[in-house]
Amino acid sequence: MTKATCCGAGSGWNFRRLFIFLRVCAGLGLLIDGQQARAEWRVTAESEAAWTDNVVQYSAAFAQALQQDPSFPTGDVRLVGSDVIWKQAAELQWLGTVSAQPSRVSVSGQGLFYTDKSAFNRGIYRLDLRQALGSKHALFLRYESAPQALLGQGFEKRTGSRLVQEVRVTSHIGYMEIERRLSDAWQATIEGRVGERAFNESFAQRDVRFWTLGPRLQWTGSSGVVVTGGYLYEQGLADQMEAARFNDDASYINHVVSLDLRIPFLQSWTLGLDYVYRVTRFTSDLPGDSFNGRRDVTQQGSAELEYRWTDRVAVVVGFRRTQRLSTVAAVDFHSTIALLGLRYRLQ
Repeated sequence: MTKATCCGAGSGWNFRRLFIFLRVCAGLGLLIDGQQARAEWRVTAESEAAWTDNVVQYSAAFAQALQQDPSFPTGDVRLVGSDVIWKQAAELQWLGTVSAQPSRVSVSGQGLFYTDKSAFNRGIYRLDLRQALGSKHALFLRYESAPQALLGQGFEKRTGSRLVQEVRVTSHIGYMEIERRLSDAWQATIEGRVGERAFNESFAQRDVRFWTLGPRLQWTGSSGVVVTGGYLYEQGLADQMEAARFNDDASYINHVVSLDLRIPFLQSWTLGLDYVYRVTRFTSDLPGDSFNGRRDVTQQGSAELEYRWTDRVAVVVGFRRTQRLSTVAAVDFHSTIALLGLRYRLQ
């Protein structure tokens, strides 16, 4: 039996979660207190050109930050090569009040377009809600969909012929964050996620559902310097019957630590420095499974310099280096990204 969609039988689960999220947003929208004159619509956009020496790992390197998707699967390490990737992003925001508290609802999308290797083109779509809950607390909700991302090629096991097939994955993730203002300088956040990654039919035994939980602490200095540290624990579980049938269990446990520094200077400039450390332990106990006993350590450092040209336009240049060391040396990789971008607010 084949999957009806790229998401397989789990798509109903995804759409139920999306429906619940939309109901929550709609319910909150009904509470809008009539202060329509204070509501504001805003459109922001971003264009970015990035060069990478490892085109297959670009999507995973791009998503390592805690507030992105740090457990996004890496690609086929046997495929290497450089390319220029064009990122186009846009966001529509509504800013107003709900029950006399500040509220923001936004819909956004971003596309990654590869100059030479267009098969890796992909999109990411988000629906966000941020609602203040009094003077010290805020709630943030997000639904994210990233369909049909190409990870490269692999030997499928479902036909018994070990044919070389494309590996594609569709991700559906629900986020929730609760923020608390501890003082003028300190803010604490608890973040939770639930989601699933659905692979194409040839690798459907690797479908996983996962949950994530972790704290984040942020300090803001009087000069505008912002330091953020965070930790995430994540557990992903594959269908154990399918995994055993094909001796391919992608279940895992992730530990992710991140440190982020933002330094404004000379009025119009901001320097951003980030470091991410991730340990992934695959939990398969199937004899002969390539995931059995595997442990990956991924590190990423990045630097970004932003110049605010006007109140609505900013120019950014950046550099990002990612490397992974594994107990399975064949999956080690490194990735370098250099970028130049333009961020602008249309309204």
